[in-house]
Parts: sequence; structure tokens; C-alpha cells
Amino acid sequence: MAVIGTVVAACSAKTQYEWGDYNKALLSYYKNPQEVAEFSEKLRESVEEAEGAGKVPPGLYAEYGYALLELGDEQAALAYFAKEQETWPESAYLMTKVISRLKEMSSATAQSDNAQNDQEDL
Repeated sequence: MAVIGTVVAACSAKTQYEWGDYNKALLSYYKNPQEVAEFSEKLRESVEEAEGAGKVPPGLYAEYGYALLELGDEQAALAYFAKEQETWPESAYLMTKVISRLKEMSSATAQSDNAQNDQEDL
């Protein structure tokens, strides 16, 4: 009887993090990378579930940030990269580099756009 109790307890063990449908969504995205919008939506749902449970896994904020960036939402991507950095200090080095590089690229694009607009005004 004790063995059965142990097996049942092991099978119903709680996980440390709430992953939601992340694994299925990631597999689907790998098979169909053109479906980034659907993947992003699934990640959003996983983030909300994990935040609701207070069990956001490492990397989930960053993954969602990359999906948002791929969709062209740079500001939201930066916000989720910052959340990853704050939530998981061990990711701070990488997230700092990503955020810095993204801001540099954004600044360079803005300067290029301004220069192009100045040329058009001439």
C-alpha cells in the first residue's frame, strides 16, 4: 500500500514552474516558423498562466520578447527582455547585451530615417 501511495504522489508531483502549452507551441513553431503570430499568442497565454501561478520559468519572458520582436513590436520586446533580466538575475548579462544591441539598432535606424527625410526635403 505504501508503494502505491508513493507512486501516486510521484505522478501527481507539482512542477516548479508553470509552462502552459509552451512545449506544444514551440514544436509547432519549429515545424512552421512562418506562424510566428500564432506562436506569439501561445507564448502570451503561457506567460499569463505562469504569472498567475507565480511560477514563471526561466527564459519564457525572453522567448516571448523575441517573438514580439519578430512581429515588429520592439517596445514590447524590450519590456519582456527587461522582465527576464529582473526575474532571472543569471540572465542579466545576456539580456543586457540584447537590450543594448536592440536600442543601438533602433537608434541607428532612426538616425538613418532622419537623414533620408532631410535628403528628401532638399
